[in-house]
Amino acid sequence: MENTKIAILERALLREKEARKQAERILEEKSLELYELNSRLKKILKEDRVNLQCPEEFRIRDFEFLNDAYLMIDLSGNVLKMNEAAFTLLEYNFSDEPVNILKLVGKDDYIYAIRSFRKLIKDGHFSDFNVRLRTKSGKLKLIQVNSNLIYNEKEKPVAAEGILRDITEEHKIRTLLEERQEQLSLIVNNAPFGIVLSGEGVTQNTNRAFQEMLGYSEEEAINLTPVDLFPKEDLEKIGLLLQDMNSGRKKHTEFIQNIKKKDGSLITAKINMTVLLDHIRNVPYRLSLVEDISEKLRVEKQKEQLLLHLEKSNKELEEYAHVVSHDLKSPLRSISALVSWIKEDNQGLLHDETLQNFSLIESTLEKMENLINGILNYSSISINKKDEKWIDLQEVVENILKLIYIPENITVTIVKPLPKVRGESIRFQQLFQNIISNAVKYNDKEKGKIAVDYQEEGEYYVFSIEDNGIGIAREYYEKIFGMFQSLSQSTDSTGIGLSIVKKIVDLYGGEIYLESKEGEGTTFFVKLKK
Repeated sequence: MENTKIAILERALLREKEARKQAERILEEKSLELYELNSRLKKILKEDRVNLQCPEEFRIRDFEFLNDAYLMIDLSGNVLKMNEAAFTLLEYNFSDEPVNILKLVGKDDYIYAIRSFRKLIKDGHFSDFNVRLRTKSGKLKLIQVNSNLIYNEKEKPVAAEGILRDITEEHKIRTLLEERQEQLSLIVNNAPFGIVLSGEGVTQNTNRAFQEMLGYSEEEAINLTPVDLFPKEDLEKIGLLLQDMNSGRKKHTEFIQNIKKKDGSLITAKINMTVLLDHIRNVPYRLSLVEDISEKLRVEKQKEQLLLHLEKSNKELEEYAHVVSHDLKSPLRSISALVSWIKEDNQGLLHDETLQNFSLIESTLEKMENLINGILNYSSISINKKDEKWIDLQEVVENILKLIYIPENITVTIVKPLPKVRGESIRFQQLFQNIISNAVKYNDKEKGKIAVDYQEEGEYYVFSIEDNGIGIAREYYEKIFGMFQSLSQSTDSTGIGLSIVKKIVDLYGGEIYLESKEGEGTTFFVKLKK
């Protein structure tokens, strides 16, 4: 996301720069051309004052050399002379019909035009007068006018002449440039990271985020030098980097660097620096994007410490579980042995009720041992990324079906070949074996059916294990995934199987849920990343 922002901003700046250069070049060329033409006209008028008491007395002068429109008007605005370029511009020909230039002025500019015309009468000339004129076809064009008065022999003004330049497109370009510049300025000033334009060894422009980051005002942030911004011990390294950038040997770089704030304290920042080349491939500026990552580094360090602590705690818990399970199993085995010895030593002497009680003791001992094994299995579940590989779940489930006991009245079907996922084979075996074993164990139908299938949902596989067994009441949907939760009083049910499944799914960043109807069956859904 960050690299995308940087790329967009760089492209916008380059487009802005090229468009501005092009517009400035056009304006410079046109201004120079207008200035030269205006100077030539002034020279002609100065050397050859014309008696203009009537149109017939005009001495013809050739203005067809001009690329721009030329007009001569009387002091009422009537056109007396125009060249071919003027005809093309305005689409009028005064020789065919009378043309009054004031009547072509757009209504929004009329008062301004009258005032400017009066100023021309007063001063004898004006330059760069912009007015909108409507052509014969109805088009409204923005026209730049440079005009001079024409005097008779008695130095009395009798007419005016001027050069007209269509600047409609130039105005559109300039307006677009100003809009783009305003938009870019808005983006830069509201960017969530600092932006710095540097040149000639100092900062030349900065945005609000950079100023707030370091505690400087807009004025203070200008002309900051590397000495102001970087710790003394890093200046040599920064100097060599800037030399590479200024020489053009390196056009872009990204690095982590401590930066000094105005109050002297330090922040850690990630800096993306790019050189901006001019038309002769020099490096007039450097654009730097500055992100304060001090808090991010602090959080990451804290996260690393927490993970180390958690890893240590998990290891200690696993070791503790092994120790406890061993310590718990020893007395259970001793009790089991004592019961066996008593039964053997008193064979034929014990009443049926006593034997029944001994059977209850043995059953309870077996259940407790299964429970301890379940706890040990649960506590030892973890994921080692180094051991992960692509696992064929079709093969895993087929092996499970060979391993577990499936009564003849129950049919297990794999609807379609299962996909491969990345992980540890033992974990997926535990996951599917626990769910399928429960589906077999809690199926009370004369013809039991279990179907294993999957669907694809974007970046996930959603596996389903559907049975037509006893079903599960809605109030137990969440409860059954907890430790020691079992809906059966069977001696071989520890209530840990589904909690193991839930832990494995969580470790792989997945999700497990179910749908069920009491007496009709249950479907478990396991959502895992592809």
